[in-house]
Amino acid sequence: VCLFPGRGGAFGRCPCECDDPCPPLRHRRLRGHPWQLERGTRDHLHFPSARALRTPAPRVPDAHAGHPLQRRRPLQDHRRLVEKNGNRSDVYIRPLAYKSEELVANLKLHEIASDFTLIVVPFGNYLGTENLRCCTSSWRRLEDQMTPTQVKTSANYLNSILAKTESVLAGFDEAILLNQDGHVAEGSGENLFMMRKGKLITPVLEDNPLPGITRDTVMELASEELGIEVVERRIDRTELYLADEVFLTGTAAHLTPVISLDSRPIADGNPGPVSSQLKQMYFDIVLAETPSTCTGAPPQFPTGSRRKLGQALVPARLMADSSIPNLLPVPKE
Repeated sequence: VCLFPGRGGAFGRCPCECDDPCPPLRHRRLRGHPWQLERGTRDHLHFPSARALRTPAPRVPDAHAGHPLQRRRPLQDHRRLVEKNGNRSDVYIRPLAYKSEELVANLKLHEIASDFTLIVVPFGNYLGTENLRCCTSSWRRLEDQMTPTQVKTSANYLNSILAKTESVLAGFDEAILLNQDGHVAEGSGENLFMMRKGKLITPVLEDNPLPGITRDTVMELASEELGIEVVERRIDRTELYLADEVFLTGTAAHLTPVISLDSRPIADGNPGPVSSQLKQMYFDIVLAETPSTCTGAPPQFPTGSRRKLGQALVPARLMADSSIPNLLPVPKE
């Protein structure tokens, strides 16, 4: 079951015609609070990516199946979507704001109608391994003068897909992309961090990494919880070879250590202490293992046969895509 306002109502079968129901969201916490998309309110619920692409979120009553659009708490709306699905495994929720007219040429963003949808898909280990063997891609990260690199848009993913495909065909797990100046930008779908000389360093946004939410979270944890100095600056490729630790972060990737780059081991070729500690802290918070001080009650689901970890309400892998409108159709009773 997906939210597809333009396909017959607030909730309906997935357009892919799959036989199995899409699994639901459980509950996610971050920094001790229910996720509720509130973490990304400033950056995503205000639709900066959508605005940059002239894709406004609907803000007035809409004619989709007679369901007026209303501004509501995102958690309530996502819970309704969850309850339409039966599976309790981890899932990835992908909200998409998109241009919805059937046009093929002479496209002008400001003249094309916009819409949005929410879909959920089962999600296991995104990268397929706990520790990554990476290579430096021959493909360069897009430049902001070519396409807005700080905007989360599906069009930019071709660059990442080419790099990822190249790395896997060459026998590696993941790709590291440099920008046009030869400075480190990011992984194919993740932000990059390195530990060197006691500092946690990540590429500056001017070098065209996507400003990820997990990136911000890891920087906050390292600074406030571990007392590590966090630095945003340019990183040269050779610095990664000399780093004490390297790891990638993302909503789907979580925090995954890089143990080698271009067949060169990072330090001793094992996950480092800082990345291991940050990873544990991140999951303790995300999985609600850390005591919460939140005031809002989380959604409750029957535990059923959930594994022990699931008793803490294992999270969905929530993707803050090009924008996440908290404007969802209210179904007819």
